[in-house]
Amino acid sequence: MQRRLLVFAIIGIILFIAIIGIIFFKVQERNNIILENNNINQNNYRATMTIKDGTLNKDGAIVVIKNNDEKTLGYDEWFRIDKEKNKKWEELKAKNNYIFYSLAYIIEGKKETEIKVEWSKLYGELKAGRYRLVKRFNDNEYLTTEFVIF
Repeated sequence: MQRRLLVFAIIGIILFIAIIGIIFFKVQERNNIILENNNINQNNYRATMTIKDGTLNKDGAIVVIKNNDEKTLGYDEWFRIDKEKNKKWEELKAKNNYIFYSLAYIIEGKKETEIKVEWSKLYGELKAGRYRLVKRFNDNEYLTTEFVIF
């Protein structure tokens, strides 16, 4: 009897770990969701934005932006964080006044860059939940990347 309980407990633990792993990888797969017009391919731009492995925390992350096209991609420091509530995205309200410098940065065609995004300066430390980072490109195009804080 005790042996059966032990076997069931071990199987339960293995299933629990497997489910957590599947959920983690599903979140990672959703990193290239596009916002606004469902497409950043306007003007023939093709870009992706992901969070660099091992850099995500409650205060910020390093974001990798990859320009898959031949054309140059421009961006500035602006970003926002949305939180998923009831299967809808809601923009977080800033807790602190923050000024985004309007310096123009460029990613040449077929290149990528890494950006350190420190959302704690604007929103404070993020609590557990599903979020997305929204970043503007070429003044009116947007990319997002989703992430989960545990």
